[in-house]
Amino acid sequence: MKRLSVMLLVLTLVFAVFTPTAFAGASEYDQVQDLVDKANAKIEKAVGAAIEEADRVTEKYLEDLDKLESKKEAGIFDSNKYEQEKARLAAKYEQKIDKIIDKLVEKTGKVAAKARNDAVKKGFVVICEEVEVEIAGRTVLIDPLRIADF
Repeated sequence: MKRLSVMLLVLTLVFAVFTPTAFAGASEYDQVQDLVDKANAKIEKAVGAAIEEADRVTEKYLEDLDKLESKKEAGIFDSNKYEQEKARLAAKYEQKIDKIIDKLVEKTGKVAAKARNDAVKKGFVVICEEVEVEIAGRTVLIDPLRIADF
């Protein structure tokens, strides 16, 4: 009897989860696909903006390092002062890149979560498939979306 009850409960859960998707009309599917496409476009735009911003920050950092090297060669900085200034510049650069990445991950996470929630309301399951994106030499996992196939 217990076994039958468990099987009925499992079947009920399976039908409850998969039935809305199975009986959803094509127009509902198209609406969710459009929702996913728009979310992915926002994610892609955010990634592009983050890469551009990181490239600008990297270029500025490299320019600052060149200036620092010139000052060392001109005798304005001794070795100790040069190393201290170089470490300060590197720490500032890393902090800026961290901020760019954190902002990107937060933004893309919010976009993905909203799209998943909106899709669930329409009876669809949307999943994230992490992809690697390189930003300033670092690998960042970003999560574009797709409708789950059952």
